[in-house]
Amino acid sequence: MVVAVGVISLLYVKPIYQMAGPQTILWVYDLTVVLSALAGVGLSFLLWRSFSRGEVLKRIWGSLTLGLLLWTIGEVIWSYGQLLVGDHLPYPSLADIAWLAGYIAVAVGLLLRYRSLQMTPSNGWRRAVVWVFVTLATVIVAIVAVPIIATSGPVSFLEGMVNILYPIGDLAVAIGALLIALMLIGGALSVPWGLVAAGCFCVAVSDLLYAFAVWHGAYQVAPVGGINLLTFVVNVLYAASYLITDTGLYMQARLQRVI
Repeated sequence: MVVAVGVISLLYVKPIYQMAGPQTILWVYDLTVVLSALAGVGLSFLLWRSFSRGEVLKRIWGSLTLGLLLWTIGEVIWSYGQLLVGDHLPYPSLADIAWLAGYIAVAVGLLLRYRSLQMTPSNGWRRAVVWVFVTLATVIVAIVAVPIIATSGPVSFLEGMVNILYPIGDLAVAIGALLIALMLIGGALSVPWGLVAAGCFCVAVSDLLYAFAVWHGAYQVAPVGGINLLTFVVNVLYAASYLITDTGLYMQARLQRVI
């Protein structure tokens, strides 16, 4: 995980980026994201298959696998548009439908997992989670929602709503994963779920910055001279989110002895 994130970061160093060329870097990046997403689907599927029909964990991992699969479909559609079609897909596109539907499935899986634990975090942890939620929600409203709604016209309103839904979905998934990790703290499952929560937070921050950058015209897809700092942070965090989540799922699969 660390090596992969480091390699992705190095690809955007200006001399390496210019030597390899923007299109090559785009191919490497998009394929890395797609393969990382697919790895998460495979690991989640193995966990789903390890439980018997009727078990609550069967439903939990089924929902999570479906959500990860939908996210992977979204990545494939988006990457196809970037790499093979040559033009950006319309926004919103089928990729956005797959991604947003994936949030619902993942959120259902996390809710089922939370309820299955039949525990609640301590008062201290609950207050910390509430403060994290309030802080991130305030940032989303102040930096993304208000500017987008204020500048949205009849044509761009749907695009603005999608830009808002992504950070909200990310925040809901991240908080759900964090609550599960906190309830399992100290046990063997705390580290895997902690990594899943960390991956969710990485994608939440990445999507928030992406929405902000796109709306202000600061996001760069494949510039010849190298990408700006905001695009670098968005891309690296997004790729890292899948890699971190995959690591958590891999540890979970090892603990369950399915691999």
